[in-house]
Amino acid sequence: TRGGPMASPHAGSEWRLRWCFLLQWGLLSAASTPVGSFNRMNTDPLGHLGKMAMLGSWGLRGKFQVPIRKKVLPSRPVPQYTENEDAYESGNLGARVGHGKEFLPPTNFLKGFPVLLSKDKVIRRKKRRITLRPVTKADAPAFAAVVTKNREQFRNTIPWLTNTETWVLRSYLSIWEAEQEDKLALHLLIEIDGKIKGVVNVHTIDWERAIGHLGYWLDADAQGYGIATDAVSWLSNFCLHEYALDYLDISTRVENKRSGKVAERAGYTLMPSVRDFEWVPTADSNDYELVPLSCYIRTVANRRPRLPLVEARPDNFYYKITNPSNRA
Repeated sequence: TRGGPMASPHAGSEWRLRWCFLLQWGLLSAASTPVGSFNRMNTDPLGHLGKMAMLGSWGLRGKFQVPIRKKVLPSRPVPQYTENEDAYESGNLGARVGHGKEFLPPTNFLKGFPVLLSKDKVIRRKKRRITLRPVTKADAPAFAAVVTKNREQFRNTIPWLTNTETWVLRSYLSIWEAEQEDKLALHLLIEIDGKIKGVVNVHTIDWERAIGHLGYWLDADAQGYGIATDAVSWLSNFCLHEYALDYLDISTRVENKRSGKVAERAGYTLMPSVRDFEWVPTADSNDYELVPLSCYIRTVANRRPRLPLVEARPDNFYYKITNPSNRA
């Protein structure tokens, strides 16, 4: 059997002796060969020198060879989320640093925008380009125009937009832009062929509880084509993986079945155990009434959250933030 350095502790010495013996035998054979015999090498490939070379190469073909070390370049870490572990490794993005420890928001909060949601969405028999991008103060005039156009549909869904004056609507974008700079919220405009047609946003991010609260609305002309579902799905995946949040919450009015269907199609689950209400102005806008809400929650499968749902999403969250006594 063929031996080698890994076969026995003396294998290295054995093959050195073997090579030296073959080399000496070849040299002695060449020295004892008449000079004229070397002429036969032209026609006899297996002459003495040919035999010497062949035998020498046979000795080198043994396992006694110096291994060639290949230079292995370190692989560049690929950002990825490990579903089965409580870890998120991604360059300078926000990372979960352990249960009970500080949970850091990402450093590059607005990286990767704008986003192409669809380049060939068929709307009214034409292919449309749909994008998502963060709001800026420069979008105030176009934003206010779309809201004004859709005031009536907001009466039963987003009542605070119904009677808001135009100059106040424009000021909202300055507030939203400041919230994004402080990493407290992410407000994305839904654009169809470059025109503002709606909003999908995580209007409140609680980094301590690792939960975000989502909202969305669409221009009446853009409804019925699955755009809201696509936008909510994309933003939900982004927040759960890029921001490493544990929970996302969509709370809608109980009677708003269409909005609830959007949440379910985007992977959310109705949580009857969560009780919440919203203060909304009455028809004459001189008083407020309480409206019950349905809470839909989405998490990441096989990932243990930092906090249980009852602590991350307590009851009466919207009851508190919409309370008239908190308004200036």
